[in-house]
Amino acid sequence: MRRVAFVVAALSAILLGATGARAGTFCQKAIATDHGKVVRSTNGVIVYTNGSAVFACSESKHQAPGLVILDKGYKVVQVEASNGRCVAIRFGGAGKLDQILMKDLGGKQVGSGVQDIGYGLSFGKVYSMSVSPNCAVAWGEATGGGSGPKTYRVRLEAFGSATSVPYGVVQEIATVKSVNDVKGVEVTAQGRKVRVRWTEGGVAKAKVLPA
Repeated sequence: MRRVAFVVAALSAILLGATGARAGTFCQKAIATDHGKVVRSTNGVIVYTNGSAVFACSESKHQAPGLVILDKGYKVVQVEASNGRCVAIRFGGAGKLDQILMKDLGGKQVGSGVQDIGYGLSFGKVYSMSVSPNCAVAWGEATGGGSGPKTYRVRLEAFGSATSVPYGVVQEIATVKSVNDVKGVEVTAQGRKVRVRWTEGGVAKAKVLPA
């Protein structure tokens, strides 16, 4: 299930003028203003939290929005980013369904897309996740009911305007047989298209979208 998360905008961009005398980069100032602690810095994007809200900062885009208020029992468990603007954050917790939040820090979209893995089920876990330079996220997941059989799928969602893949629509790439098949999912840009790669029984597979 996809939903849109809204939080009160980070004060960073508003207050940077008042803190202009402080040494440091745009993101350093934003983190200080938000009383944040860095969770992960990768590929030009810094993800940080102040204990309740999660923020992402792009030095190249001079953006540091607040993305989401953490649900009780959740924490940031994975961050993937590309091109200094495209970021996907995986949240998880004991007994919780995984969630993927995605944001184009160079885009004009309001809010952040959040994908609930295994919505309506008792088990939903992401085993791999990758972000392309044109803002699409691909992941391998397992979903099911408790100790019962699991469904293993490779999926993709575009969350920016730099790709021709429809925005905000989950693309079903493949249903595979085992957990090993969802552990190495990758996505790359191919012009305005994207190329998703995974394996099935040790055999490399790939799909380009749009077809």
